[in-house]
Amino acid sequence: MKKTTDLHLLKKGSTFGFTWGKLIKIHEIGPYAIGEYVHWENSELEETHDEKSYHIWVDGKDTCRGASSLESAIVQAIAYKFDGNNSQAGLFFMRMISKEI
Repeated sequence: MKKTTDLHLLKKGSTFGFTWGKLIKIHEIGPYAIGEYVHWENSELEETHDEKSYHIWVDGKDTCRGASSLESAIVQAIAYKFDGNNSQAGLFFMRMISKEI
C-alpha cells in the first residue's frame, strides 16, 4: 500500500494509507484538520495500541507537525497559521497551562 500525508487523498478514502500509522479519524475545525492515528509497528499490518498521536494540516496543507494530544494539535495549528512555521507560541501556551506539547 502506498502511504501519504496528502490530506485530500486521505479524505477520499483512496488506496493510500497514512504515512505514520493507522488513521482513525480526521477532526476538522475551520481551516484546521487534525488526523488522529496509532503508530505502525515494524510491519505495515500491525499498529500499536498504546497511544494515539495527532498530525496537523492547516488550510489543507501538511504542516509536518505532530502532537501527543488533540488539544496540543489545535494549539499548534493556530500558532502555525498566525505565527508561521518557526512559531513557539503553541509551546509557550501549553507550558502556561501546564500541559505537554
